[in-house]
Amino acid sequence: ELYITIDHDMRKDHYIMFAAVLTDDGAVIHRLYPEQDAALRIARPRRGAWLYLCCTRHGLFRYRLSPAARKSSPPPQRYSRQHTE
Repeated sequence: ELYITIDHDMRKDHYIMFAAVLTDDGAVIHRLYPEQDAALRIARPRRGAWLYLCCTRHGLFRYRLSPAARKSSPPPQRYSRQHTE
């Protein structure tokens, strides 16, 4: 089992809305709420996984989780919404 803590503001106007863990076996979504701890427990992935975090202000971030590592991989990749006119 992994216990993941997220160093992020959890104010009513700026917080992580959800964390999604994607593996070869499927996906699990954890809903997070403002003014609570930004933390979750997941089963340790056997072959690695992706952790997606959705911030109300900054959008979607992606982290690679390694099955052997105790911490996530290098800095997250940030996904931003592209506006077309």
